Amino acid sequence: MESPINFHRLKAGSLLLAEPFMWDPNFRRGVVLVCEHDEEDGAVGLLLNRPLALELSDITTDGWPSQIPLYYGGPVGQDSVYIVHRYSHLIADSRPIIGDIAWSGDFDQIKYMLQKGQLSLDRLRFYLGYTGWDIEQLKGEITQGSWMMTKAKSDYVFSQQAPSLWAQILNDMGGNYKLIANYPENPQFN
Repeated sequence: MESPINFHRLKAGSLLLAEPFMWDPNFRRGVVLVCEHDEEDGAVGLLLNRPLALELSDITTDGWPSQIPLYYGGPVGQDSVYIVHRYSHLIADSRPIIGDIAWSGDFDQIKYMLQKGQLSLDRLRFYLGYTGWDIEQLKGEITQGSWMMTKAKSDYVFSQQAPSLWAQILNDMGGNYKLIANYPENPQFN
């Protein structure tokens, strides 16, 4: 795992894992995939481990196929849907994150390809809202130890076990991170 203090290693494709006792309910035990990051504008990311009890068709009447799960991407931009996928070679206007993982793209094309069965839902994930920080805010949070960093893997990004992803990643990292994965959410219950 990369040092939680080394802000300069943060880039698109990094994962931010919330420290175990983070007070903000938006990010408690959260895993954020950093989709974009630069030294001037800050960072944009999506929470990977917050499935909603909604489908995409519940919030839109645009003819999207049913049974497309929707995830909570973060507290910003709750009036918009964002997508992460492994189809950058097929979907126009995709923005690369890491390896074959991209975000954004032509939503009309995505809808059409889903209706025609040309895309697989295990290679797509839809999010309501996103997370975002200006550069100084995120730098301060990382320096204070609010976030731990590691590199994204497609197994994490498209995990079918999203609610337990935070603990899974920490366990995979080994060492002291395995201990953190087992911390109770409320230290009084320890």
